[in-house]
Amino acid sequence: MQTPSRLDALFDNLSEHTWLVTGGAGFIGSHIIAALLSHGQRVTCLDDLSTGRRENLDAVAQQVGEQNWSRCTFIEADIAEDGVAMEAVRGADFVSHQAALGSVPRSIEEPLETHRINVHGFALLCEAAMVHNVKRIVFASSSAVYGDGVQVPIQEADVGNPCSPYGASKIINELWARGCAYAHDGVYVGLRYFNVFGTRQRPDGPYAAVIPSWLHRMVDGKAPIIFGDGMQTRDFTPVELAVHANLLAALEPTLSSGFHPFNVAPGVQLSLLELESMMREVLGELVPDLEIEAPIFEAPRPGDIRHSHADVTRFRVLCTSEVQFRLRDALVELCKETIRQPSP
Repeated sequence: MQTPSRLDALFDNLSEHTWLVTGGAGFIGSHIIAALLSHGQRVTCLDDLSTGRRENLDAVAQQVGEQNWSRCTFIEADIAEDGVAMEAVRGADFVSHQAALGSVPRSIEEPLETHRINVHGFALLCEAAMVHNVKRIVFASSSAVYGDGVQVPIQEADVGNPCSPYGASKIINELWARGCAYAHDGVYVGLRYFNVFGTRQRPDGPYAAVIPSWLHRMVDGKAPIIFGDGMQTRDFTPVELAVHANLLAALEPTLSSGFHPFNVAPGVQLSLLELESMMREVLGELVPDLEIEAPIFEAPRPGDIRHSHADVTRFRVLCTSEVQFRLRDALVELCKETIRQPSP
């Protein structure tokens, strides 16, 4: 995937500004920071390192070089603590809010902590944005706002019944965004991510996403674990596409005041069995002598939806037709990177 020329043009006409990236030491946030620094911007990274990692920031520093990295300031703090968001937002021209306690299963096990970080933390951020007159907030929403039983492909107007506290927290955030945008004539953009994957995504632990979790096992020849029958479908999004969405949503001049939701996905529906077969094929090409055990099927997890497939009509208008995406190409690059790295 190549950077759309429209994005380059927007940055070419933008002087140095300060961006607050919450959750900046996390998977998606660290990629956003790298892109911003590469475009000559100044960044404040807020993260409490509960799920984010310093190693991600070290990787960004190595990627962008010492001169670019010198324009990044790191604040280690919990966004849901009083006063943290208010101080972090001070002086920011743009806000990219990625901080959250992710994972549907984790939200079922820790519903109150999910609410504290995802909802209370976002509310404090919105308050700080209004106080400091930040006119545009781009934040990570989720495809979890749709719940199950929604007709696919899913359109932005199809917000349904959330199947987990995580999905509920994202719906509440969108309601906050609507209210705050109206109250202070701001632009709030909610990016509904569909199964984002890429480098720096944690493969270990009980809440790991499917692609890094499988890849972590398969490169060692172990069986991937499939929850359910494998016929459930997902729309898998490379992290580069999520980064483009964040930067374009922040800079696009045609977005008027109000709340703007966008599905962020390639719009490609794939079953888990098809994904497993594709990953097995890619790894077989990269490591011809690799023998991978047959998948293990376990009971479906509470909160998991059956089908997820995004209607990306509105997203393509935002990103323009220049964005190219091929799932297999993205998987090949991720597999190559994983093979080169030692297991965590």
